[in-house]
Amino acid sequence: MENFMLAGVWIVFLLLIIYTTLSWFKKDIVSNVDNIRKVWYLILILGCLIYLTNEPISLFTNWKNYLIVLVVFLIVDSLVFLNLYIVKLGGHELKVREKQVDETQGFLNVTNQKVNNMEKVVNSYEYPKYTRSKEEYVQGLENFFNEYAMLELLNIDILPYRTEKEKEIVLENTPKGKVERVLSINKAYYSSKDNLMLMPLWVMDEDYVAKVSTNSEEVGIYDVDVNIINMLLMVYTLAVDIQIDDKDGE
Repeated sequence: MENFMLAGVWIVFLLLIIYTTLSWFKKDIVSNVDNIRKVWYLILILGCLIYLTNEPISLFTNWKNYLIVLVVFLIVDSLVFLNLYIVKLGGHELKVREKQVDETQGFLNVTNQKVNNMEKVVNSYEYPKYTRSKEEYVQGLENFFNEYAMLELLNIDILPYRTEKEKEIVLENTPKGKVERVLSINKAYYSSKDNLMLMPLWVMDEDYVAKVSTNSEEVGIYDVDVNIINMLLMVYTLAVDIQIDDKDGE
């Protein structure tokens, strides 16, 4: 029994080494940390059950040993899986690692920058008083969007999305079925792999799609971009009118 328990300790130690090593090279493993923690506590319970099966009286005679094992598992869980570190030795105080705070602050900084750029565009853009056709109106809207896109190193194209041929052009090189389902419920489709966002628009009573892309891997497309594009659309709608001239030009 002692040899079995000793082998179990070494297996747990090796598993921790594997997890720590993979977490350095594969950041995606962090997204599965909840499942890994469940396995971690299953190992604790399984080990206790195996030992209790052979030594049931030990729960009462050697309860301090069980308590020590539980504390060790909790400390490892806090330091390895929850990314906590000890700030005070005596006070038992734990604090979240600065990495998580930095990530949150980074997202807030990006959002603040995007909002500031939107404000610059809204206040400095020279809006036409009116446009003479739907095509001119949509082209002006695309130019307006790209004033913001230029500041964010993005590209925004407004594409018609009515006929089957137009839809084929929009859905080219994308998972067609998935994108169609997302757009049909008026949601934006994201692809972080392709640095692409497709956002449904309703312009002049017709369906369009704003195709947002970037050629730089260092530039990301975020949820806030959807909100900003919607706000830019509302601003442009309020600021620019459409007047289709009659044949006499009156």
